[in-house]
Amino acid sequence: MKVVQRIPKSEVSIMIEALTCYKDMLDTMIALNDSYDIQCDEIRSKSFDINALKGLLDGKVKVTLTQSQYENFGSNNGVDFPEYGHKTLKPFHIKNINI
Repeated sequence: MKVVQRIPKSEVSIMIEALTCYKDMLDTMIALNDSYDIQCDEIRSKSFDINALKGLLDGKVKVTLTQSQYENFGSNNGVDFPEYGHKTLKPFHIKNINI
């Protein structure tokens, strides 16, 4: 089985706010590096990726866990699995992969 939990917009807004703070910090580092002619391609790349993540969060956000991940969530993360009332249990299928 797998557990699918839809994340409410109110919780998604917390993630967007955190990403925005992180991006602001990265952009400050980029500006400082630019003022000293220091290359910071990795930081620029992370700042760009944050914009993409924020865009993905505009849609419906769902988290999918295996049954084992769900059952061990509390011990692995120090908090109970959040129950937003939208959790569904679905059979877990492993697809055949041809290499």
